[in-house]
Amino acid sequence: MRRALFLIFSLIVFSVYSAENVKYARFDHFSSKDGLSSNLVFSLTKDSTGFLWIGTDFGLDRFDGSLFKHYRKKEYPSLHRDDIYYVRHIGHNRIVFGGFGGMFQEYDRKKDIFVELMPDEMDTLGYSQMKGTCVSPSGDYYVFSTEHVFKYDEKSGRFNSHFAAYDSIHSPFISSLYVDSNNHFWLGSFNQLTIYDEHGDVLRTFDEEHDNCHPVTCVMPIDKDKIAVTFMEDEIWIFSKDDLSQKTSVSVPFKSVSKFLQGKDGRIWFATDGDGLWYADSLTENTVFNSVIPYNGTSDEIKKIYGLAEGDDGAIWIGTHNTGLWCVHPQDDYNIIFSGDFGFPANMCTSFAEDANGNLLVGTDGNGVYSVSSDLHHIQHYSLKNNNVTGICSTGDNIFVSTWGGGIQTLNIKTGISSEISYDTISNPSKIFFHVSKSEDGTIWGNTANDDLYMKRPSGLWEKLILQDDSIKNLNSKWIVRTYQGKDSYMWILATNMLWLYDGKKVKAIRPELYEERSHSPYNIIDADTDEDGNLYVCSNHGIFRYSSDGTRFDTLSFIPDDNYRILKCGGHNRIWLASYSAIISFDPKQKNFEYLPGNYHDLFYLKSSFIDSKGRICLGTTNGFYRFNPSKIFPDTTVKHISFSSLYVARKKIMPGSSVLKDGALSEMDGIELEYWMKDIGIEVDVIDYAKYDKVQLRYRMVGLQDEWIPMKDTKTLSFNYIPTGTYTLEVEASRANMNYSYPRIALKITVLPPWWRTWWFTLIAISLLVLGLSFYIRKKTLLLRQKMEQQTKKLNQTIEERRKLINVLSHDLNNPLFSVISSSDDEMTHLTHNEVVEMIEDKSVWEENTVLIVDKNEKTRLEIKEMLSDYFNVIVTSDGAEAVNVADSQLPDIIVSDMDKSELSMAEMAKQLYASERTKHIPILFVSSKNDAVDRLLGLLCGAIDYVVKPFSQLELLLKLTNILKVRQEHQKLIMQASMSTRMKEQTMNKDDVEKNEIHPFLQSFMEKVSECYTDSTITVDELAGKLTVSKATLTRKVKSMTGKTPMEWLMEYRLNSSFQILQNTNSDKTISEVAYEVGFNDPSYFTKKFRDYYGFLPSQIGEKKK
Repeated sequence: MRRALFLIFSLIVFSVYSAENVKYARFDHFSSKDGLSSNLVFSLTKDSTGFLWIGTDFGLDRFDGSLFKHYRKKEYPSLHRDDIYYVRHIGHNRIVFGGFGGMFQEYDRKKDIFVELMPDEMDTLGYSQMKGTCVSPSGDYYVFSTEHVFKYDEKSGRFNSHFAAYDSIHSPFISSLYVDSNNHFWLGSFNQLTIYDEHGDVLRTFDEEHDNCHPVTCVMPIDKDKIAVTFMEDEIWIFSKDDLSQKTSVSVPFKSVSKFLQGKDGRIWFATDGDGLWYADSLTENTVFNSVIPYNGTSDEIKKIYGLAEGDDGAIWIGTHNTGLWCVHPQDDYNIIFSGDFGFPANMCTSFAEDANGNLLVGTDGNGVYSVSSDLHHIQHYSLKNNNVTGICSTGDNIFVSTWGGGIQTLNIKTGISSEISYDTISNPSKIFFHVSKSEDGTIWGNTANDDLYMKRPSGLWEKLILQDDSIKNLNSKWIVRTYQGKDSYMWILATNMLWLYDGKKVKAIRPELYEERSHSPYNIIDADTDEDGNLYVCSNHGIFRYSSDGTRFDTLSFIPDDNYRILKCGGHNRIWLASYSAIISFDPKQKNFEYLPGNYHDLFYLKSSFIDSKGRICLGTTNGFYRFNPSKIFPDTTVKHISFSSLYVARKKIMPGSSVLKDGALSEMDGIELEYWMKDIGIEVDVIDYAKYDKVQLRYRMVGLQDEWIPMKDTKTLSFNYIPTGTYTLEVEASRANMNYSYPRIALKITVLPPWWRTWWFTLIAISLLVLGLSFYIRKKTLLLRQKMEQQTKKLNQTIEERRKLINVLSHDLNNPLFSVISSSDDEMTHLTHNEVVEMIEDKSVWEENTVLIVDKNEKTRLEIKEMLSDYFNVIVTSDGAEAVNVADSQLPDIIVSDMDKSELSMAEMAKQLYASERTKHIPILFVSSKNDAVDRLLGLLCGAIDYVVKPFSQLELLLKLTNILKVRQEHQKLIMQASMSTRMKEQTMNKDDVEKNEIHPFLQSFMEKVSECYTDSTITVDELAGKLTVSKATLTRKVKSMTGKTPMEWLMEYRLNSSFQILQNTNSDKTISEVAYEVGFNDPSYFTKKFRDYYGFLPSQIGEKKK
């Protein structure tokens, strides 16, 4: 209401001037909330690249259409101060700016610094305020302060006083300067306008006393031969540049023109300090001036304007006193407009219609009906008895409105009165309607919920149309969603369970087989509409389809991209429009192509909410308003004006041009850069100029050589790389728009990351050289040592051979000598081998730990000698005969038996037979020793069941190696059996008989595994408790298990738990979490379980599904 009063008041005020109009337009608005340095904007200019430069009281800004780049003294020490009074593009992409205190500088984009331009004369004259610059038609540059004018010298690259008119052109307060094509200087000041020739002679002076000259604000050319002068008062002087006596005064409806310009289309724009923005198509005594007011704002917001510039696309940019930056597009009728832009309240828009005056009627869910004028300037709200509007149908002044719960109401838009209609002969009429519409013959159609279709012919009463096809059994549609005008008098009727076609006499179900399929996602028409030929286009959950006008043909439009479409509207000219969750597209069914409507549409479109007004403009409803656009006037931008690399950052610090990385200039000027290996957190900014409100440029990038896939940049224009490995890569950035039909513009930057010094070629060469020298020295030294050792070993070998020769002579005389003499002789052979040397010669000594050896020999001296030989490494038990050995083995279960065969082969063979027949001892390996070396003797020993056969005499080292290897094989065998047994138990199966016979497990280990399988789920179980259950001590349990398997009891318990967890997780029927499985198998910490699982299997529990695949 306040907005409407304001607009009426504005019209009354402005009507005082007969030559004045008020124009409303949509403005784009940018403020400090959007990144602008300050909402106080002093000056604007556009460079030749397309960037908009903005001088504010808090720094210089550069705008690319989306982002503001700031230039402030804190980041740029070469900048004198932050308050920029004016900024100007003087050609060749040169940006100069000035302000108070004599500040006058230029931005050097190649070096990314600010260069001093202040004339040297000002060191003597004083640092007065720099007011502006001027470029003459001949290309000469001038700058003026409040007191003096200076000219640019190409040779020195500075502004100075070295020109003929300098001494004459000055004033106590210069406000404006213009140099025309005759090299005449037009100097505006506080109360005077003076025109000088090129030598400084005064051609004409206009002052306050004689010419009523007010303070001059601007002097600018218009057309080719005219010059306009504006003042702080409400008039403009028009001069002919060739005849200064021809002056025309034009009264204007505004004062205090701060800036004015003539656009590319000839239109003249005026920015005022207090009266807002104005334009005129010409400057004559009869000129009509137009005040431009934003319909998405108020006139007060753009009342005081200091900056004015024109964009490449004809857009007018203004900088204001306290509301920031604004942009207006004079030809805005082709733009896409959202209802919120012109003050339409946020509502769920369900339906549309047009009244007799061309106003748009908008139905809302919960807030009645709104009327919006065609120019969007006036909004009228109508509250109904039921405001849940589902459809609108216009019949002139009376409007039919369907509601959800209030029936169909009529609304008189002149009086605003609404009332529910009477349904004549229909008894107990429905109160719930999906929609109301009117066909070409004037029939009103009411789409009810569960009460058939209501219809009222132009001269008839309300009646029901029963939707029933006699050819299909039990088919009846009572929930009617929409009706659509078909060809001639045909009507398409969309029900919730069927599509119907009505020819004026009877109805027919269309393709009922589509609805008969039983599915969790049955065929459902979301929206539909008819084209000029009566064909029905539908968007459904299964795609986009087309029904012929008589319903006999049915086509699938497969060339349209899949999406969740919510609206379908035939827009004429053979274009069909679709709105989805994130896009609006149109397609041509004949050409089979489609295009995206420019823009990003994040509001959720309301189902079936669309309309085309009498001017061909399409309205699409959303849950928060509606969009309106004219398809015939949409010209989407399919170009990208400018894209380049901008700035480089390392560790969040900007790298300035001239540094070691950017030694050749700015990043935008370079084809490649070199980075040191230690440089991390790399940031690269990209400049893209894009002033489009809709269909913004989309960027994507890839680092060829590191990652070849394109990655969208989304809403950022800065590429960030935490780390780039050593190598050479090509960074590519590509820009695109939705409807670009040619190759996308792409920029590339070669990035070389230098290797560290230890990976350079020269370091590699030095390292190889040093390595070769070192290896040569080592080999030489090693060769000398080996030669010396070989000489020593040769000497020892000769001595050993001699001693063995003597030994053989002794044995040949008495084979029955005790074994100790043999052992003594063998020990003499190894006189020079110490105990430590013997141990070192055996690689794996872990099998010695806690193992027991049973020695069986009738000769006591021999038993003691062998015991002494092994006692440093094993637990040794001695017996004198086979019978005793059987009893000892049964009671103490040694790990291996060393038995003599010389004295009584038959008794030892019987001993082996009894041991292997017993379940308790059949696993114990036997090693026979004998002085007999015939093949028959050796075979006899092996046939008795011996694992190996050692011939006397033997050395201590030989015996230790034999025992070590046997126990190691036995240990690994038991380990495999344990693991197999573990897997079997976890599968809750028993091993078959063959497996038991083949994989015999030690009885003690069998008992141990049974206890583990019983107790593994107990997270508090200890070795003491396991030993108690086995009725042995903790030390005995540990010694037994470790000696036979190489692992401790707790290690086997851990392995059992991990195997159990693996089986549970591998079970596809199990829905247990990893934590639940951990607790189930005896872990009390899921994190510890995960660590142990990964250490054991090499992958995480959560990856079991991937491993199965």
